Amino acid sequence: MTKILIIEDSKPMSRFLHRCLEGAGFEVEEWLPASAQELPEHLRSSAPDLILSDYFMPGLDGAAVAQSACAARPKIPVVMLTCLEEEETIRDLFRLGVNQVINKPIEPEVVVQSVQDALADRYPEF
Repeated sequence: MTKILIIEDSKPMSRFLHRCLEGAGFEVEEWLPASAQELPEHLRSSAPDLILSDYFMPGLDGAAVAQSACAARPKIPVVMLTCLEEEETIRDLFRLGVNQVINKPIEPEVVVQSVQDALADRYPEF
């Protein structure tokens, strides 16, 4: 079963994402690191197939999550949730290795489709 790691500081949003992905047949883990430095060890122990992360979180931002994740596991797909619409910031996220950017507010089918697209980009057999 494909495992999705959700990194989200809002409990209601985290539960929403969990329900969307679990309902689509994914195994889901919710986790909120204190810093991006914790991410490499967690990726080794948890072994998710994809990271779904919020961009704005206290003490942690999506750019740091993407950079740390891609350094630790260069091929892991990253999907970023954001309310930003600045093209430069979104381009920077793609340069850091983010596969998909979802602008809030989001619909359940957009979450599932974005995750499926990111997985298919990185794992053609998906």
